[in-house]
Amino acid sequence: MHPKTEISRPLQWLRTLGVMSVCASTLIGCSLFDRSDVRGAQYLIAPPAQAKVNGKPLGSMSVTRFTALPPYDRRAFLYHTADGSWRADTYNGFMSDPSDMVTESFAAALGQSGRATSVLGEGLSVRGDFSVNGVVERFYADYTDAASPKAIVELHVYLLDGRGYRSRLVGEYYGKGAVAIAGKEPSDVAQALSQASGKAIDAVIREFPQGLAAEPKPDSSKP
Repeated sequence: MHPKTEISRPLQWLRTLGVMSVCASTLIGCSLFDRSDVRGAQYLIAPPAQAKVNGKPLGSMSVTRFTALPPYDRRAFLYHTADGSWRADTYNGFMSDPSDMVTESFAAALGQSGRATSVLGEGLSVRGDFSVNGVVERFYADYTDAASPKAIVELHVYLLDGRGYRSRLVGEYYGKGAVAIAGKEPSDVAQALSQASGKAIDAVIREFPQGLAAEPKPDSSKP
């Protein structure tokens, strides 16, 4: 009969710690690359491609970052419920702010529409012939009628002419999109908001004027 071998407490503790370290490393690796996101589903809006819009190109256009009014400026899905209350879904939502997503989508749609000779983003030293500023006034899922939920997006856009001596406001344009939410999954909400954004953007671009004469610059030779 072999004598019983006892492991000292310090050695046993070190072995246990080693096993725990390996397990922890495995879990960390899984949490970064393998397991699903504990925050839930995250999306980016993806409006349908913008159709061509009748009218000659106005010129180059600079699209500045849109502003989203609270509470529509959050990444979490925002629901308007049947009892009139509002609820933010902190589990499911978007990977980026509505301001950034709508700005990028508007710039892409403007280029696809054919109404601009070129579309310039923020951060460029070159200024376009025109500039576009916008406000996201509504961006939410409407469940006030639980049987017929829909995604709501409303935009208020300003078009400025920068070809003259100073920029001047050409006009204000409103675009609204309302699209039925087809299912009960987070992806259905994201898809409906994407489509509603596309409708609102399309409505604005179609309201842009067909042509604008440049404002004459003052004659510096005259006293």
